[in-house]
Amino acid sequence: MSNTSIIQRTYDAAMRLVAPRVALRNAQARAMLDAGKFGYSAARRSRIQATKLGLGGSGDKHATSSDLWQLREYSRALDRDNVIASAMLDRACEAIIGTGIDLQVQSGDKTWDAEVEARWSAWWDTEADIRGMLCGWQIEAMAYRAMKVDGDILLVMLGTGQVQAIEADRITTPAELSQSPLCIN
Repeated sequence: MSNTSIIQRTYDAAMRLVAPRVALRNAQARAMLDAGKFGYSAARRSRIQATKLGLGGSGDKHATSSDLWQLREYSRALDRDNVIASAMLDRACEAIIGTGIDLQVQSGDKTWDAEVEARWSAWWDTEADIRGMLCGWQIEAMAYRAMKVDGDILLVMLGTGQVQAIEADRITTPAELSQSPLCIN
């Protein structure tokens, strides 16, 4: 029997003597919590769910770069080898990205609006990709899929006016900056 359980039983016995109504309410509340009516069940400790203390911070703060690499590889293999997982990502991408950004300029000057929309469309549909392989909505779809599968992607606007995608594997915080207060992990 743990110290917490001994203290709790002693407290409950004392409350039954001193304030029976309070003891009854405490017992009812504890029974509801134990029955799972309140709280988040995955956050409860059990023999299967070990205590996890001191992790805090971002979702991957405790993961090493090796762990992140391994998780990415598992995720990529699932996308590549499992037709159901891949189809789920395909449907999500179609539903969320669709045919991509449709720019609607509303400056009040209809001539200028039409000119900007035409230039955007010409650039986004033919010139945006640094490799010249993808049109704009395909860049968006690739970025969405990379976020879901790899967990990260960086799109960089180059001085040439083109967009370059940088994969998650190439994005890292330098070791000397990882503990800096200016660095967000």
